[in-house]
Amino acid sequence: LDVAFGPFGWPTRHWAAEGIESARVEIRTPAQVGGWGYRLSGRGTTVMLRGGECLVIHPARGREFAVSVDDAERGAALLNSLSARHTR
Repeated sequence: LDVAFGPFGWPTRHWAAEGIESARVEIRTPAQVGGWGYRLSGRGTTVMLRGGECLVIHPARGREFAVSVDDAERGAALLNSLSARHTR
């Protein structure tokens, strides 16, 4: 999973499939995460581009990371499937 933010694609975050323990969908609003943009909190990091569906990953190391995306359910299913292949 690669997430790039801003006009120059910075900051960029990257996780290999084996580095993701699980992924899920969560509905988040800008008010819950402290506004729009790249937000840091005690829970982890959220890239809030719009309110609504967010793809939330739990990396093997570090705090959770969320990004607002279209079809977060499909993204979570794909990441969970790829992650499961590496844990067998």
